Amino acid sequence: MTRHVAALEAKAAGHVVTLSPALRAFLVTSGASGNTYTVRVGPGFVSCSCEWGTRRRSACSHVFAVRDFVLALALAQAEVTGRPN
Repeated sequence: MTRHVAALEAKAAGHVVTLSPALRAFLVTSGASGNTYTVRVGPGFVSCSCEWGTRRRSACSHVFAVRDFVLALALAQAEVTGRPN
């Protein structure tokens, strides 16, 4: 793992993620700034409304936070149902 990825993952841990079914997206509130960004995920793409996401077109800490959120949900569901999702 590169230092860059490790830094993004560490930063992502401080973000708060909520699912917005109405927007068909995730809302990520930054732990550092308090700003809220929209992360959309679909087949073959991911986007974030933050400056990093719109300019660099690469995964930002908000995308990593959504990844961790989705994985946590899948693991929780597997524990409840006794089978992987």
